[in-house]
Amino acid sequence: MGCVMEIWKVIVNKFKSLFLISRNRSDFDFKLVSNVETIRENNKSFLDIDYGTIIWAKRYNNEVEKEKIPEGHRCGPFIVVGRDKENLLCFYATGRVPEEVFFKQDTILLDASMYGDFLDKNTYIRTNKIISISENQLVEVIDSLTLIDRKKLNKKISVGLRKCLYFETGLENTDVHFETTDIINLKGRFYLIVNCKEKKFDCLPLSTQNGNYVFSVDGVDYYYDIDNFITFDNLDSAYLVNFVTDLKTMNIIKVRRKNYLENLDKYKNVKIGCIIKNIEDEKTYYVYGEEGDKWLIVKVDSLCNEQMASFKIEENEFYSDFRSNCMISKKDTNYVVLFVANAKETEEFRKIKKAYLKSHTTREGKKQRKYKFDSGVIVKTKFFDEKEYVIIIGNQDDVVVVLKDQINEDFCLEVLPVNSIYKSGKMNDMQFRDLLMKIKEGYKGLISRERMNLLKKKYDL
Repeated sequence: MGCVMEIWKVIVNKFKSLFLISRNRSDFDFKLVSNVETIRENNKSFLDIDYGTIIWAKRYNNEVEKEKIPEGHRCGPFIVVGRDKENLLCFYATGRVPEEVFFKQDTILLDASMYGDFLDKNTYIRTNKIISISENQLVEVIDSLTLIDRKKLNKKISVGLRKCLYFETGLENTDVHFETTDIINLKGRFYLIVNCKEKKFDCLPLSTQNGNYVFSVDGVDYYYDIDNFITFDNLDSAYLVNFVTDLKTMNIIKVRRKNYLENLDKYKNVKIGCIIKNIEDEKTYYVYGEEGDKWLIVKVDSLCNEQMASFKIEENEFYSDFRSNCMISKKDTNYVVLFVANAKETEEFRKIKKAYLKSHTTREGKKQRKYKFDSGVIVKTKFFDEKEYVIIIGNQDDVVVVLKDQINEDFCLEVLPVNSIYKSGKMNDMQFRDLLMKIKEGYKGLISRERMNLLKKKYDL
C-alpha cells in the first residue's frame, strides 16, 4: 500500500509540473484546465475572490485584442486589490525583471520559493496601474499572498494613492501602520524608521543629495549621517514614501550606529595630529590638516617599510609615503582616535613629510601639481566615494562644478577646492556647450556675470 501511495505522489507531482509548463508557456487554449467542471468552479467562486488573491486570467477581452498580444503572453498572473460592480480590480504581474527606475519604484517582488508549485519563477507586481478583470477573463484562482507580501502590497497602495495613481478606481487606503524599515515624509523631510518601541520611533534623517553613507531603494539613492538620529513620540502628520526590503541594508545601518555610540568619545576627540582608524576596514591614517567641514588625512602603516618615511606618535612608529591623501567629513563616524601627537611630534611629522616629498618628487609630479583645471574637465573627488563632477569655471583655487550624474536632471552648482580633486576625463565642446545652455540662466551667486559672459562668447551661446 505504501509503495502504491509513493507511485501516486510521483504521478501527481508530474501532473503538476506539466500543468505549470502548459500554463506558463501556452496561449491559454489549455486542455488541462478548460474542462466544464473547472470553469464552473471558477465562475462559482468569482464573487468570493478577495483582496490579496493571485489569479490567472486572460489579458484580452475579445479576439481583436487577443491578436495584438504575442503568443505565450496572452494570459498571466494578476493580484486582486478590490472590485467594482462587476469586475475585479487587479495589479498586473509579470516574470520580467524591471530595469527602469520608474518601474522599480512601483514593483513588488514575489519570491517563487514562498509559493510552492503555484509560481514557477519570481514574479513582479506592477502597482502603478489598476486593470479591470471580468468574470469571462478569469481562468483560475492560484493562491493568496503571504502575510509579508500582503503587507508590502498595503504599503505600495498607500504610496500609490498619495501619488494619485488610482484616480477614479474607487480603491481605498489599506490599513498601514508605520514600522521599522519604513521611509516616511514628515513636514517635508525624509526619515527611515530604524526602531519602534512603546509608541516611540527612532528615525534616521535622509537626504536625496548628500551624506556620508548611502543606500538605494527601488533605484532611488538615500544619503545619511549616522550621528543624526531623532526620536518622535508620534508620526500622525507623516506619510509613507517607501520601505526597505533589503535586511542587509538595515543591519549595516544598525551596526554603524552601534559602533558610533560605542566609540563616541574617541570620535569626538579627532583633531590635527591624531592617528585614526577606520572601524570598517581597519586602515589607519594621520590627520594633518582641515578644510572647512573636512579633515585632511594621509594613509599610514605600522608595518616597517624601508621605502617609506617613518615617524613616531606616542612612542609608536608609523610609515608613509605621504601620497595616499584624501579628505573625510568631520561628521564621519567610521573613524576613532588611536594616538594623539604632542606639539613636538606634530612639528617633526611636518619636517619629515616635507623632506620626503622633496626627495621623491619627479618632474612629472611637479608638472601635475601645477596643472590647472579648465572648464569642461571631468574630475573626481579625493573622498572615498570618488564622485564625478564637470568643471564649469576652472583655473582658480575654488572651481565651480556640477555633479556629472545630474547633468540631465535638475542640478545645482557647487564649489570644490582644487586640492580635493583630480582629473578623470574631459567633455567634448558640443557636450559642454549643451550643459552651459541649461545653466546659463541659473548661475546666480557662484559665477560672476563677466565670467559667464566669457563662456557664452567662447561657446557661441
